[in-house]
Amino acid sequence: MKTQPHPPFHKALLQLLRDYRPSLRMSLPVNARRFLPSPGSTLFTLLLLAGLFWAQTAGALPLPQAASSISTIPYQGRLADAGGLPLTGTYTMVFRLYAASTEGVPLWEEQWTGPNGVQVSDGLFNVMLGSLSPIAPSVITTNPNLWLGVTVGTDDEMTPRIQIGTLPFAVQALTVPDAAITTAKLADDAVTSATIADGTIVTADLADGAVTSATIADGTIVTADLADGAVTSATIADGTIVTADLANGAVTSAKLGPDINLVPPDGSIGTVKLANGAVTPEKIADSAVTSSKLRPTYGQVYGSPAGPFMLNTTRQRIPGMIITVSPTTHQVLHLSATVDATRQGTCDAVVTYLALNGNLIKPLVLSGAGSYVRASISASFQIALAPGTHTIEALAFCQTGSGAQINPENSTLAYILFAQ
Repeated sequence: MKTQPHPPFHKALLQLLRDYRPSLRMSLPVNARRFLPSPGSTLFTLLLLAGLFWAQTAGALPLPQAASSISTIPYQGRLADAGGLPLTGTYTMVFRLYAASTEGVPLWEEQWTGPNGVQVSDGLFNVMLGSLSPIAPSVITTNPNLWLGVTVGTDDEMTPRIQIGTLPFAVQALTVPDAAITTAKLADDAVTSATIADGTIVTADLADGAVTSATIADGTIVTADLADGAVTSATIADGTIVTADLANGAVTSAKLGPDINLVPPDGSIGTVKLANGAVTPEKIADSAVTSSKLRPTYGQVYGSPAGPFMLNTTRQRIPGMIITVSPTTHQVLHLSATVDATRQGTCDAVVTYLALNGNLIKPLVLSGAGSYVRASISASFQIALAPGTHTIEALAFCQTGSGAQINPENSTLAYILFAQ
């Protein structure tokens, strides 16, 4: 028996593969048939996974408890015999994570045997890695690169191992360990009055000269506030005691009357009030910085359901395949696109482009021998965005000739926007 694992794949593309698998096998080379679904779609699914994890953590999307664990990874693959025909049945499988693409000791192992055997239908199977043997967070946090090894039945572990993409590690940003945020981790202007819990600023938090006469209400400095022999408040005109009149450290919370509140009102401490480096880990109350303060922007669009349209050598927009983002700071945009295209007629190659603000940034090409080829062409990449409004859209055309077509309703464009 010959097996071939595959990374997770978007459900819509799976349905497309089921519907058009015969024509795909007839038109694509043998090696290409064995590697459906494409690795680019792995990143697409993981993008959605990271977004779903954030949405559930922030309370915006109530998911089942099992789906909220950061110790599980969904995995989907295809199992075929030596002739490439899909298998159906229940199979024993062992999954392992490694820190290297070859050799090495497994960092984690999970066995799907007996009643937990993997159900395979028409070659396709789905497992939730970590649901039987939880994946320790340290496996992800201490290893920048991970590879997945798969063993079926009594066969040897399949080669090559499958590299786990980098985006699953973004899930770790949704859970901030205690004391993990140090001064060096905070960008300038990152901490505002809204992130400082009420009652946490004490005398030690105030720099010399921070409290001036303008911040002390008239009539609140009395004899008890001054050293023996000092002038009483009755002899001092309103507004005449300024910062220069008070020694460093003279005004403490014990010296102030009950009508003076050292806790500033919500929203009263703006960014300009804080010097660079003034907010250290000790100044941030436990749980003050939550995942909602770090959440990314994400989304996905599908093409128009109006039906296929024909291509020629003129660039045409794919209906519905357009998104607009408006970051307020410099951010990184992760994009994943899948386009359902059919090369036929006199069209020698279907070329699909993603354009950013009208500028072409990424080509996706469908070509091949024969008069008819249908496939989903996918790509994933990232670009840096400056503050402002940006539009990303998909375009398609024939390199030469005409007659090819695009199926928008089976095409998708997904994105996640992260702070740099």
